[in-house]
Amino acid sequence: MKTKSFSTNNIFFFVFALLVLSVGAVIYYLNQMPQQSEKVKDLFFLLLLLCGGGAAIFLCFLYYLFHQSRRSQQALYQTAYTDPITYGPTWSKAKQDISMLLEQNPQKKFAFVIFDINKFKILNERLGYLQANEVLRQIGLILRESLQPTEMFCRVQADIFQMLLVYQTPEQLKNRLEILNEKIINTTPIEKNSFQMILSFGVYFINQNPSSINDLLVKAALARDTIKGKYDNIVGFYSEHLQKQLQLEQEIENHMEEAISKGNFHLTLSPIRRADGSLYGAEVSLRWVLPPYGEIPEKTFRKVFTKNGFIYRLDLYVVEKVCQFQRSRIQEKKDLFPVFINLSSDSLQSPQFGSILARLVKKYQLDSSALILQADPQNKISQPAIIQAMAHRLHEEGFSLSLDQAGKGYSSLELLKILPLQMIKIEEEAIADLEQNERVRRLADSLIYTAKQLKVKIIFSGVSSKKQWDILRNLGADFMMGPINGPKVSLQESDSLLKDLEL
Repeated sequence: MKTKSFSTNNIFFFVFALLVLSVGAVIYYLNQMPQQSEKVKDLFFLLLLLCGGGAAIFLCFLYYLFHQSRRSQQALYQTAYTDPITYGPTWSKAKQDISMLLEQNPQKKFAFVIFDINKFKILNERLGYLQANEVLRQIGLILRESLQPTEMFCRVQADIFQMLLVYQTPEQLKNRLEILNEKIINTTPIEKNSFQMILSFGVYFINQNPSSINDLLVKAALARDTIKGKYDNIVGFYSEHLQKQLQLEQEIENHMEEAISKGNFHLTLSPIRRADGSLYGAEVSLRWVLPPYGEIPEKTFRKVFTKNGFIYRLDLYVVEKVCQFQRSRIQEKKDLFPVFINLSSDSLQSPQFGSILARLVKKYQLDSSALILQADPQNKISQPAIIQAMAHRLHEEGFSLSLDQAGKGYSSLELLKILPLQMIKIEEEAIADLEQNERVRRLADSLIYTAKQLKVKIIFSGVSSKKQWDILRNLGADFMMGPINGPKVSLQESDSLLKDLEL
C-alpha cells in the first residue's frame, strides 16, 4: 500500500518538474529573441499563460484522481480485511494470519476452534438487526481481551466465530472454552428470560501445518455439529473416528438412491407371538449390505435418512414391499399375519402419505388389517397436530396403529396422548432385569395395567428366556417378541414363523 502511494507521488512531482522546466525553457528562448519581435513575445507569453493554466488544472485533476484512488484502495483493504461489526480481521485476512502464526511458532501446540450461537435467527428476529449486531460486537470485544499475542480470532460469517488458540492439554482447553462461554453469556446484552444463549464449540487439534486453512474450518465445524444444541456438553472434539463415521454417512447418502432403485434393501421379519406361543404377526426390519463397509445397521442408515429427508422415500419403499409380500401370500393361498411397519414422523407428517398408502393397499387388493403402522418416537415431532389428524384418518380407514418404544422419551409420551392407538410396544430395557428384580416386575405389572386401562394391547420386546415369558404371561401380557422367538427370517422363509413356539 505504501509503495503504491510513493510511486503515485513520484509521478506527480515528475510531471510538475517537467512542466516547470518546459516553461523555463520557453521564457529563456523568448528573452533571446530580437527587440523587434515584442508582439511575438507578447503572443507567446499569452499562449504560455493559457497553457500553464491548463497544465495546472490538469495537474490538480491528476492529483485528485490519485488521491481518490488511494482512498479507494484503503477502503477496499478495510472491506476485505476488517470485519465491520467486530472490527477484527475478516476470514480472508484470518487465513493469512493463521498461516503466519503457525509458521512462526512451530514449537507451540495450536487448536483451531469454531463456535456459534444456537438458534441465532430467533435472536435476530427478537432483538432486531442492530441489537443482534451489538451482541456480536460484544463477543468480539470479549475474544480480543481473552487472547494471547500468538492467538487470533475472526467472525467467519453471521454468528460463526473462529479462534486459533494455544493449548497444553485437551482438558485445559475445554476448561478455557467453558470459562469463555460463561463470560460471553453473562456479558452480552441479552435478557435471559427473552432468549437462552447456548454456544457450541468445535475443536480441531493442529498436528502439522495444514494444506488448507479451509480444511481446518470444515473439521472444526464437523466436531461442533456432534454436540450442537446440547446443554450438558458445549465442546466437541474432532477425531479420526468421527471422520470415518462421516465418511460412512457420505457413502450412505451417495448410494441411497441406487439402493432404492435396485431394491438393495432386503426385508426381514421378527415374530410377535401371543402369550400361548402362537404367531400373531411380525415386525419388518431392513438389511442393507454396502460394499466395502458390509452390512450397515438399520439404526445407522435410518438416522442418516432422517437427517437428509430421504426417510420418507424409504418408508414408502418398505410399505410397497410389504404389500407385495402380502399379495404373494394371498396368491399362494397361504395364511396371512399382520406385518408391523415402523414409520418415521416425516411420513406421518406428510399430507400425501395417507393417500399413497390407500392407493398401495388398493393396488395390491389388500385389507387394511394386513398392515399395522407403528410410529417411531425417536424422530423429531415438529407438527403433532398433523400427526394426530393423519393417525385418525388412518384409523378410520381400518388401519391398526402401534407405538414403538413406548415410554422412552418425551416424543413417545406425546404420541401416547394424541394417537388413537391399538397397541404399544415396550422396549427390552424395561424388562432387562425382570427375573431378579422385583421392582422391574412391578413396573411390568403397572405397564400392563395401564395398557388395559387405555384399552390397548401391549407388546414386550427383548424377551430372551422362558422364565421371562412365564412372568409376563402370568402378569397378563398380550404379545411378546425377542430372542426366545427365534432369529429374524427373510420374506422367503416366512412360513417358518407359523409354527407355534414350544414353551
